[in-house]
Amino acid sequence: MTFAREMQVKQRVNEIRSPMTGVRFHVYETGDARYYLFRVLDPWGCEGGVEFPVRKADLTRDARRALRGGR
Repeated sequence: MTFAREMQVKQRVNEIRSPMTGVRFHVYETGDARYYLFRVLDPWGCEGGVEFPVRKADLTRDARRALRGGR
């Protein structure tokens, strides 16, 4: 079984929090350089079962800054 390249985790980039919902995510580089993979964290900081690819071009300015700057 093969997975789409944007779902293949390479390396963790950072942890970010959605300013609108407060939900935290671990963000990973993927096998496709155009995507990040976001994994939802539960309230205790453990990765849940929800993960989804996000095109880097679709990120908000604040998310790009947080991922690039390590905040």
